[in-house]
Amino acid sequence: MADILLFYPKTGFDIGAGITPPHSVLSIAAEIKEDYEVKIIDQRIDASWKAVLRKELKKSPLCVGISSMTGMQIRFALEASRQVREHSGTKIIWGGVHATLLPEQTVENENIDIVVRGEGEHTFRELIPALEKDGNLGKIKGLTYKERGRIINTEDRPFLDMNALKETPWDLVNVKPYIHRNVVHKGSRGELDIGETSRGCPFRCGFCYNTVFNKGCWRFLSVENTIKKIKSSIETFDLDVIWLRDDNFFVNTERARKVAEALNRENVDIFWYTSGIRTDLFERMSDRDIIELKTSGCEGFRFGIESGNQRILNLVEKNITTEQVYKVNDRCKRIDVVPHYSFMAGLPTETVKEVIDTVRMMKRLKRDNRKAVIHVINMYTPYPGTKLFDLAVKNGLKVPGSLEEWSRYHHLNNFASHLSEKDRETVTNIADISYLISDAMGEALPKKMQMLMNPFRLWLKARWKLEQFGFAPELRIFRFIRNSVMNNSMRLA
Repeated sequence: MADILLFYPKTGFDIGAGITPPHSVLSIAAEIKEDYEVKIIDQRIDASWKAVLRKELKKSPLCVGISSMTGMQIRFALEASRQVREHSGTKIIWGGVHATLLPEQTVENENIDIVVRGEGEHTFRELIPALEKDGNLGKIKGLTYKERGRIINTEDRPFLDMNALKETPWDLVNVKPYIHRNVVHKGSRGELDIGETSRGCPFRCGFCYNTVFNKGCWRFLSVENTIKKIKSSIETFDLDVIWLRDDNFFVNTERARKVAEALNRENVDIFWYTSGIRTDLFERMSDRDIIELKTSGCEGFRFGIESGNQRILNLVEKNITTEQVYKVNDRCKRIDVVPHYSFMAGLPTETVKEVIDTVRMMKRLKRDNRKAVIHVINMYTPYPGTKLFDLAVKNGLKVPGSLEEWSRYHHLNNFASHLSEKDRETVTNIADISYLISDAMGEALPKKMQMLMNPFRLWLKARWKLEQFGFAPELRIFRFIRNSVMNNSMRLA
């Protein structure tokens, strides 16, 4: 059997509960482990990753697969690629979101040989025998590769049936570092991101990578297989909280209700949460359905609202109204479920006044429903291929010309190039203050840190209340600490 080496790079945000299982490479491994010896290296938890990588390269693996999202993870993925190239002649294969969004620019890099586009499980499984036999890659769907100085794109691969996928090969990783406590639920003994029960999203939000990566296609595990996945994870790792990392779990509200009914019927004792729900989907569910979900352990509903300004909601094609948001908030209060809200700013053509509309919505939601959990305002990240990306370019966004340059594209940077320097600083201040005073941030801090932070947070809450965002020199302290932590996390050695 040939060795297959799979590498998951750091992301730049690898602190505490932010370290979750490397599902992108685990799903690839699941499809090949019966025929090949597979080794997974997770750079986020392995301080000696370079030594481990070099040791594995001495075994002359058939290939090294590396997964990367757009943003800082690219930097670490490239460093791993350089290490492989320096110490081995093995093929270097990239997959993941960024390589799928920009496959040709990715494979142009001298340290990358092949890109697997989109879902990689079946593509990778077909690629390995071809590499073993030095076969024809042109017949394998979903590849971009270099051949005799040319870049070749094979036919796109159709989306797969999730029910045909093999179970997560947890035996290939040490799961302990991915299990957390007291993050989502106070007093929990074990919280774990167990992976997806569905993929994709049929909605067309102009900022979302899903419109390119999944092309509006939503596919899902059956209710039976979803329950099997949940129960197996709970029993194997003694969990009382799980996260389902679906792009949009609630697309089919009937399926969501049936999952809840099955959990209740089988007396599965678990708290669970997932990425989010749209306000219009929430409106379609009956009170009975929502209570069924709550009874099953659903730990609140997280709504991606994005903006408190109707023009911006229309611009991003969210297809919801601000009035819907307030009605949903009132309904959550009435039936006693906890809503979580998140937002974004720095969108193309968005003004400071429109961002302050978002601030005012956040304040009203909390005022109208004291149980509402207000999360942060994240900075808009321009993903290539999306509608808003093209609009951002028209408004002055400088498009990266190389793979390396894309490592700057993440939610902590402000890409609102249409704004003046003063207005851009104001929007960045709003986003940072929203983080520092957020309910989630306050609860996540250790008690001693909460005591130290309380005076600072009280001052920032006063700024928030009075909407004084233009000049905030005290935020330099926060940014210095944040950058120091990130720089420590981002060390390559």
